[in-house]
Amino acid sequence: MTKGVVLLTGITGFLGSHIAEQLSLNYIVVGLVRNSSDLWRYEEIKNENIKLVNSGDKDYKKQLESFAPQHLVHCAWSGVAADGRDCWPSQVENISFTFDLLQLAKELVIKQFIGLGSQAEYGFFSGSIDETSPCKPLSAYGAAKLATLNIVESYCSQNNMAWYWLRIFPMYGTREGITWFIPSVIKNALGNSGMDLTGCEQQYGYLYVKQFAKAIEKIVGSEPVPGVYNVAAKGSIRLRDVIELIIKKTNTTGRFNFGALPYRKNQVMHMEGNSDKFTNTFNVSLDSEFETGIDELIKYYNTKLN
Repeated sequence: MTKGVVLLTGITGFLGSHIAEQLSLNYIVVGLVRNSSDLWRYEEIKNENIKLVNSGDKDYKKQLESFAPQHLVHCAWSGVAADGRDCWPSQVENISFTFDLLQLAKELVIKQFIGLGSQAEYGFFSGSIDETSPCKPLSAYGAAKLATLNIVESYCSQNNMAWYWLRIFPMYGTREGITWFIPSVIKNALGNSGMDLTGCEQQYGYLYVKQFAKAIEKIVGSEPVPGVYNVAAKGSIRLRDVIELIIKKTNTTGRFNFGALPYRKNQVMHMEGNSDKFTNTFNVSLDSEFETGIDELIKYYNTKLN
């Protein structure tokens, strides 16, 4: 018997697909999709507890009403890749979409809103950062996330809806887009093609996506004080060490040329999130074994690419 119904946006994305997979163990998950949605991630996870509703259907609101969701997890966001993070029209559309979603949540009498923010709301920083740090976003993406947070807080407070805004930091795991950092390294290693790289001295805290999905489940249905929470891995790992681990695990003959590329302007060299507030409030662990996660990823992409 399931615990309730969760309405989920972004089910066809990297994070959303893992959240759906985890929540479907104990909840009915209603994924909101569009006519243009690519369903390949959904095809990997679909089961009887995951239902899809197409927002392009004329009666999609009635379909949602029939499920009577009590919780909303909002993962959908366009312009997440590097080439879209300073596309202002696209980022502003995300704000409008979230507002429309909040109005829909009110109509459906949803009592809990969980939204995904980003470390980009903080802007440039080096080291470990917590929720008390000032937000000075440097990208349209970060600015749009921060503006959305303000709308979510005000709207939910006025409409008796508990809200939780999760500022997420780097993550990795299966079903991530192949052009993202770790999957692209694995692809080139498996193909023995190698790649040109920066010096890769950056230190990032990489959280395994399955740990993140389990953490989301701890929030659903809980009733702590609403607010902003960092969700990040404990500690960090140097990118060069990530690559060298993948090289070792794959026995690749490809050449990985460290220092062949320059660092980006305003490159963050040390990025960690302090998640103490989150782990203490929701009594959840974000610990995971990085090497075990890489093993699973190599196996996944080895199967997918062959």
